Amino acid sequence: MNLTQAGGIPFLARLIQADYEELQVPALKCLAAICFTNRAVSDIVCATNFMGKPILDVLTALVSRSNEPAVQLNGSKCLTYIHRSGSSYLKSDDFMILYKALPCL
Repeated sequence: MNLTQAGGIPFLARLIQADYEELQVPALKCLAAICFTNRAVSDIVCATNFMGKPILDVLTALVSRSNEPAVQLNGSKCLTYIHRSGSSYLKSDDFMILYKALPCL
């Protein structure tokens, strides 16, 4: 059984939405690692909602300047890896990539 099948993505989403950088950064790194070159997992991440918000919207909010630099960079890394995996949810002309992830990197 892998992390995705065990329900790890909603758990990571909960940690990502915490107000503590000490929880957010490791959760973002884990999410980036499981999305790296894995289209199936990236599509699951894109389709997952947590507390009524899609994870992509949560990641986009984390890239804003109101967050710590480590959170911003790891949020951008997640968005970039989801896009690079070939996910059908996040195209290269999407505003999340063009105006959020790329300027942060």
